This record gives sequence, structure tokens and C-alpha cells, in this order.
Amino acid sequence: MQTEWVDAFGTPIVYIFGVSSDEGKADARAGYGIDWGPVKSKKIGAVAFGEKTELRALLTAICVAIDEASECKIPSIVIRHRSRKLDEALKRDRSSLENSKDNDEDLFAAIQEIMNILPVSIERTNAIRMFDVAAQRAKNHRPAFYSM
Repeated sequence: MQTEWVDAFGTPIVYIFGVSSDEGKADARAGYGIDWGPVKSKKIGAVAFGEKTELRALLTAICVAIDEASECKIPSIVIRHRSRKLDEALKRDRSSLENSKDNDEDLFAAIQEIMNILPVSIERTNAIRMFDVAAQRAKNHRPAFYSM
């Protein structure tokens, strides 16, 4: 299977990854990766903002990818991920959480605000081969500060 970097309409496909270790502990760590593919030779990887969880890392990756697309004047993007946790969180009714202490609401709000300006499709995919290719590319271009 060929890795897809552009959809049928010419929209760039961005692959995101989120990882964490020791969630809920004082020494928890979380980071994310974004691969724009060969069309845009830009690979981004960094430590997640805020609480160190896999979900937070994935939400951070979405925010960063959307911001990058907006700054580069890319009219729309498709963001692909493999996380069931993220898929469930994105489908959750956010209106019932307005007064809750959900630690990720700031990122959900930021994503929604940007998505009102820039068309973004966020898709869960099981295309493991595509993620293997993107993960290998990220591994080969890992920034020095990335130490997870």
C-alpha cells in the first residue's frame, strides 16, 4: 500500500502521533510528532503542552498542525491518527463539559476556533503501513531535544 500524502482533492494529509509514559505520575512525559510527508518537508516533534498524557499530546499535535497550515496559507488539511482515545474524545459532546475541570478543554477550544477558519478533517485510520513509513521518517529526523 502506497502512503497517501495528498487526498483526491489535492488536500495535504498530515499524520500525527502522540505518546506518553508514566501518565498520572510526577515524572510523566508526553510528546507528539507530525509528518507532512515529502510534499512539505517539515517534520515536527516536541513535548506536549500541559498535563503529560497521550490525549494531550495528540491534541497538541492537532493544534500545531492546524497553526502550521494556517501560517503557510494552506487552505485545508486532513489530519490522520490511529488513536481510539482521541477518536472518542473528539466525538464527545463538549457542551456538557463547559463548567467541568477537563484538563484538555483549552486545546479543544483552540482546535474548534481554528477549525471555524480553516477547513480541517480529522480522521482515524488503521492504515498501519502509512504510519510505519511516517514513524520511520520521524525517527530518522528526530530533533536532538527529543528524548522519549
